[in-house]
Amino acid sequence: MNQSQSPQDILSTYISQKYLNSDAQLGLNSHFNNSSIGLLQLDNFLVSEVAESSNQFLNGHAEYGAIYGYTGKKKSTADKKKWLTAPESERFFCYEMLEANSGSALDVTAISFLKLRHFLQSNAFQAFIETLTTRDLGSVTPIRVHRMKTGHYLKTHSDRGNDREIAFILYLSPEWSADFGGDLHIIDRDGNRTTYNPTYNKLLIFDVNQHKHHYISEITEQAADLSTGRISINGWFLKSTGKHTP
Repeated sequence: MNQSQSPQDILSTYISQKYLNSDAQLGLNSHFNNSSIGLLQLDNFLVSEVAESSNQFLNGHAEYGAIYGYTGKKKSTADKKKWLTAPESERFFCYEMLEANSGSALDVTAISFLKLRHFLQSNAFQAFIETLTTRDLGSVTPIRVHRMKTGHYLKTHSDRGNDREIAFILYLSPEWSADFGGDLHIIDRDGNRTTYNPTYNKLLIFDVNQHKHHYISEITEQAADLSTGRISINGWFLKSTGKHTP
């Protein structure tokens, strides 16, 4: 990312133009603030070239490691064998995470993804999210990339705590079908459920404090022959400390 670029130029490099005019942003802001769960869904969010290049890396060249988690355990992760022998009620999640050294060869697609990751942690992206949500936000957490395949899931939980305020999830699985599962289900405070399919190049933004809990449904057998998986890039903006980094 060229540090001499203006914030608007930086946004235009990554975000589809339809989300960058003031009228569109006012409409999104109104929708967010009138939503019972404080959520926005932005379809075709990234500029297509950025989405395609990052997708080529994440679905083709990236390396992932499997993670298995327990419910209510201080030591929340374990190897697959131990996790499979635990009672079903104690199994909290199973998915894969992008390896820290993935993309070390720095081919063109890896560089594209690294630039996207840098953008999602930039002041320009933070200012964009602040405009849509009318929130004065603090720093963003490190970006995480998850891959989910058949049998993977994440059970009911909340993202509240650790000073988190706004979560964002970007989906980059172009071949994903509704039959594959992996939907995000958000339960509001009245018990109503809203379901979001992980459609390619969709960004979800939501207030972690405005709903009761959420979960990701299990990836079905229909996804078993898919060469990639359900890819998501996510992070959280923390509560503002009242100080902005210049």
